[in-house]
Amino acid sequence: AKDANALDGLFGAALFVSRSSSSNNMPEVHVNNCVFRNNEEDVTQSLSNDYGGGSALNLYTGKLYVNNCEFTGNISYNRGPVRVGQSAADGSCLFFNSCTFTGNYAKSGYGRLLWAAAKACRFGMNNCIAYSNDSATTPSTSTGVLALNSPYVLVNNTFVETTKNIFEKQEN
Repeated sequence: AKDANALDGLFGAALFVSRSSSSNNMPEVHVNNCVFRNNEEDVTQSLSNDYGGGSALNLYTGKLYVNNCEFTGNISYNRGPVRVGQSAADGSCLFFNSCTFTGNYAKSGYGRLLWAAAKACRFGMNNCIAYSNDSATTPSTSTGVLALNSPYVLVNNTFVETTKNIFEKQEN
């Protein structure tokens, strides 16, 4: 059995969205006019592809619609502060509308801001601003602000002060 602390922080998240293990119903969550500030997960162990990241938001399964929210100063040890894990079931989706992402930080791994590993999950971003989101990983091994392995739509967004590619497709 794993020590209780061994899983502490693996899924991060000020907001964690998932259906319960006893339910087949996929949750649908709408988040409006909220601030996600200075959330941190500090997992210091070696993690598999499905762990780490998501200190601000973590979509495990479900539909998550985020509108007019601010994400500032969120830090994740492994992967970006916003995360869609590989376990996100077919039909899961994450959409941002009119959101601001400033000064978020991934200490290592994919996606300075967002890591979407789930191939079956849809991702969309409309009318958002991503400013000065960074990673400690050297530019030769890090990915862009968004690391997407899922179908995506980006419309009318602004990315400012990036030090590598804004977008890099992940192949697993």
